[in-house]
Amino acid sequence: MSKELIKIEPVEYAFRVELSIGMICNYNCPYCIEKSNRDKSGWIDIDALINFCNDISDRNSHRPVTIALANGGEPSMHPRIIDFMKAMKRKSNIIFQLTTNGSRPIEWWEKNLKYLDHLVMTFHCTECNHDEFFKKVKYISQHLTMTVVIPLYSPVFSIQYEFGRKLVNECDNVFVSFKPLVNKPYEKPYEWTDEQKQYFIDNPFFISKNYDRTKRKAVNMNVKAYYDDGTIEEVRPQILVAKNMDRFKGWKCHIGTEFLKVDHYGNIYCCDDNKSGNIKESYTLPTEPVICKINKCNCGFMVAIKKEKVN
Repeated sequence: MSKELIKIEPVEYAFRVELSIGMICNYNCPYCIEKSNRDKSGWIDIDALINFCNDISDRNSHRPVTIALANGGEPSMHPRIIDFMKAMKRKSNIIFQLTTNGSRPIEWWEKNLKYLDHLVMTFHCTECNHDEFFKKVKYISQHLTMTVVIPLYSPVFSIQYEFGRKLVNECDNVFVSFKPLVNKPYEKPYEWTDEQKQYFIDNPFFISKNYDRTKRKAVNMNVKAYYDDGTIEEVRPQILVAKNMDRFKGWKCHIGTEFLKVDHYGNIYCCDDNKSGNIKESYTLPTEPVICKINKCNCGFMVAIKKEKVN
């Protein structure tokens, strides 16, 4: 008899804010989940965003706050990205994470790595120059522990895993996280084979042998999964997604009290359909958990939020 998931808790608690500061990108990935609603109109107001992040930091002065540029287009293209990075560095409880396609030249990284607590570079196999990407990771990982995310695109599946092995075998302080691709409801379903899915479940990440965990500032995103038979296991949330164990409709979820999203218009969301205001206006943030209304929670970061099954 299979056991049933009844509760999820993060291994390490921190308030997380995911930001989309613009939908403009210099890549055109075939699997981009933003391609159906890409907006070229401009960038978020950085001054308003800084004020909002400072407010979130002050409200959560008792715990770490992860500010992650993690959605939308390519954030390093924002004309005021350095101003924002400097502002986040001034707040003692903020852990600032930049997620980027890594297209900036090495000279840019030489000047600006000092403003980052953690760097996530996404390896887009069909878009970037592999040799150049490797050289940047080799350089950056000598100065900062970093994560390389590899979205698993079925036509180049084996090439992606080979490149991930090359990174951890030849670079220090690199954590390679493989990511199963997911789709928004109005897009054609993305499919990868059963063999590829199982290979990912067996190999969800690689890590450099000389990875120095004491230098890693990013919050551990693993979760404790509780089952109805009394067992508890620590697992990466992406594994739950791959196993179709990311369906929490009707569960009590602490989404708004642990996690917020801000889109490039400045709109604040707890979840995709739950707007809480705008960073340029007055806003009221949630103080209580909600009952989930979503059929499938595809985002690994959202899966990692505390939640319990309601009988």
